[in-house]
Amino acid sequence: MAEALPDCVPFRIRDVDNARGTEVSKAYSGDLDRMVRVGEPNMVMPREYMQHALTYHNFPVRPNDVFITGFPCSGVVNLAWLLLHYLNIEDARKERLLVARVPLLESKALVSENLLAMANQSLSGGLSIHSFLSSLEILRDMKDRRLIRSHLHVDFLPKDVLTAGCKIIHIIRHPKDVAVSLYNLHRRTRKFKAGLNTFVRLLTREMIPFSPYFQHGEQAWLLKDQGNVRVVFYETLVGDMEGVLEGLSRFLGVEVTEQRKADLKDTITMYNTFNAQDMKTPFYDAEADDDFVTAGEVGHWHNHFSGELHLLINSWIENRLANITLEYPYEV
Repeated sequence: MAEALPDCVPFRIRDVDNARGTEVSKAYSGDLDRMVRVGEPNMVMPREYMQHALTYHNFPVRPNDVFITGFPCSGVVNLAWLLLHYLNIEDARKERLLVARVPLLESKALVSENLLAMANQSLSGGLSIHSFLSSLEILRDMKDRRLIRSHLHVDFLPKDVLTAGCKIIHIIRHPKDVAVSLYNLHRRTRKFKAGLNTFVRLLTREMIPFSPYFQHGEQAWLLKDQGNVRVVFYETLVGDMEGVLEGLSRFLGVEVTEQRKADLKDTITMYNTFNAQDMKTPFYDAEADDDFVTAGEVGHWHNHFSGELHLLINSWIENRLANITLEYPYEV
C-alpha cells in the first residue's frame, strides 16, 4: 500500500510491494522485513526510515560541515578515516571509535529491533552500538568542524546542505567491487543467508537498501561542477592517496603546509596498519570468518564473478550506464 507524507517531507515514501518485500525478508532471515521506496529515484530503505525522514530533512547544518557520501561499501568509511586523521591527527588518536568521530547521519533508520536484538546477543560492542545510534546527538554536541557520513542519495540529505556553504565529497566505486563488499558486509551484519547469486540479483533489481546504485552516483555527478561538491573515485584514492587527499584539503580550504604533508605520510601509514579493526561497523559479527581487509581491494570481484552471474551484472551495468551521464575513469 502506498503511503505518502506530504506535510512532512517534500517527497513520497511508499511501501515496497508485498511480493518483493517477502523475497527480501527471506533472504535476510527476517531482518529486513519491511521496506519502503523514497522519492522519485525510488531509494530503497528499511521502513524505520519513515520515523526519521523529517529529522534528517530538517537537520540543522553548519556552513563548515563536510558531508562524506556514497553508496555503501564504496569507500565512505575509508575516506572518512583518512580525512579525520589527516585534518586533525592528534585529536583523531584520542578516540578510536569512528562512529563517534565521523557519525553516520541516518544510523537510526538502519537498525531494526531484530538487528539490535541480534547485536546485543552476539556482539561485545555495547559502547560502539550506543555511539552508532547516537549520531544526531553526537553531531549536535560537536564544537569543531564536523565530518558527517551518509549513504543517503544527495536529494535526501538535509534540505540546506547545498545552500548553506557545506562541502560534499561523494565517493564512487566500481559496482562489481561494491557488490562483493556489500554482500560480505550484509552477511556479517544483517544475517544475509541466501548467497552471492541471490544478493547480486537483488542488487540489480534495486532491492538492496540505498538502491538504486547508479542513480546514487548520478545525483552527485550532476552537481560536480558546483563549487561545494567534489566527486572522488575509490580506485583513484587507492592509487594516489597523497594526491587525492592534498586535493581534498584544498577543496576544504585547508592549507597544505610542509608539516601537513608530513602528517599525510603518517596518516597513510596508520591507515595501512590500523584501518581494518578501526573501521568495522558495531554490528559486525566477530565470530564470522573475516575478509574485511580484502573487501577493500580494487578488483576483488574477479575472484567471485563468472558464468551467468557475470553476464547478469554486466547486463545491468550496460543498461544503467546507457541512461545516465556518470562517467567512470576506467572500464566498467
